[in-house]
Amino acid sequence: MRAALLALLLGLPFAAQAQTYNSYTTGGTTPSWSKPSPCTSVYVIVYGSGGQGGGGQGRATAFGSSGGAGGGGGATARHWFRCSDLSDPVTVTVAAGGSGAGGGGTNTNGNAGNPGGTSSFGTYLLAYGGGGGGPGTSGGTLSGGGGGGSGGVGSVGATSSNIGGLPAATVGVSGLAGQGAGGTTAAAKSAEYGGASGGPTLLGGAGSTNGGSALWGSGGGGSGGASNGGGTPTAGGTGGGIGAYSTGGGAAGGSTNGNAGLGTATGGSFGGQGGGGGGANTGGQSSTGGVGGPCGGGGGGGGAAGGTTNAAGTGGAGGAGCVFVIAW
Repeated sequence: MRAALLALLLGLPFAAQAQTYNSYTTGGTTPSWSKPSPCTSVYVIVYGSGGQGGGGQGRATAFGSSGGAGGGGGATARHWFRCSDLSDPVTVTVAAGGSGAGGGGTNTNGNAGNPGGTSSFGTYLLAYGGGGGGPGTSGGTLSGGGGGGSGGVGSVGATSSNIGGLPAATVGVSGLAGQGAGGTTAAAKSAEYGGASGGPTLLGGAGSTNGGSALWGSGGGGSGGASNGGGTPTAGGTGGGIGAYSTGGGAAGGSTNGNAGLGTATGGSFGGQGGGGGGANTGGQSSTGGVGGPCGGGGGGGGAAGGTTNAAGTGGAGGAGCVFVIAW
């Protein structure tokens, strides 16, 4: 029944004859899919994992520290197969979300986040992860992580616009078809089947930015909150949503001196929302970015910190990839 309902939601033929539905959502695992009986047609949906948000900047002064940029969302790839064309079993790879980097600075700049990984259904179908978000720095604005594409991982955030995952060929533009959205130093970009880019950092602690949204791929993370030129901490940016071609719409950023919200589970086959950026703090430990939603949401950037206690927040981990297999 579950497989039939999912097939109807996806507009797939043969919904009434759907026999089996398998979901693989635990990042960092390689389970096997075996052919059911009977088996005529197989529809597969794959999501790459989200990139980690960048770490926030910590400064001894309470003025002008920047949050980390958001990580890029993972791409999705979808395809029909004749069951007879597939081997038995097929190894499924579920990519873990980007993590392990993106540390916040203590009286120094933050660190860039790690990119997401590639999920796959054997060698038949692959989807790539989003790039890691750029760090909060005193040297200028940094772009969010580029969104993953159907042919490559998104770029890590940098001091200029970057490129989304292949087949993207132009920096700093929204992703069409399977292209990942490129990150920019002004605003996140949206995507169709590729991942959206993360929200960039802003020079001199000029606030936070929202992550990009994706129609079928996954949203980018929001940037971390900043300490503006007046010494006032700001909230983190909102993560990018799904089913839209805009910015924001995902998990809320952390309030001032608070933690970011987590990315929200979105029903799997429709992608993951981006995590919200961590809220800034000018009087204590800053907050971490929110974790990207399951199925490829980008992680939120870590919040900035300033003042006597100036340990900035770490970028949130990207959401794990997903693989869904429906057989008739």
